[in-house]
Amino acid sequence: MSPAFTPYMLWATVGFLVMCAGLIMRRQRRVHVPLMLLAIAMDLSLVALLEIERGAVETAVSFRLGVLPQLHVIFSSLATFLYVPVVVLGFRRWRGVGSFVERTWHIRLGLLAFSCRALGFLLMFSLLDRKI
Repeated sequence: MSPAFTPYMLWATVGFLVMCAGLIMRRQRRVHVPLMLLAIAMDLSLVALLEIERGAVETAVSFRLGVLPQLHVIFSSLATFLYVPVVVLGFRRWRGVGSFVERTWHIRLGLLAFSCRALGFLLMFSLLDRKI
């Protein structure tokens, strides 16, 4: 019988809640920026930890997972890749050199990354049946 919640899932949950708080506080730049950077750092550190300890990338690309766990990998990976342009555009906005178009793309890509992260988070629970 697998545990109801693994330490990795706890870390991912805290990171997701921090990201939700950052999204809610998006109009307050002094709060939004540190919360979102913390959430992204938590996500990336979890990915690195899972790769080091479990070879997560090899498992993901082997397609040995079921449909829901594989969708978790896909959406979580998309979110991770989207963090790069979101952070770059956000940094430009924070520095005051971003254009209106860059602001628009920061918002669009940020919401897409958050949506992928939310789907990946929900689908994470499909991994509970596996020995992870």
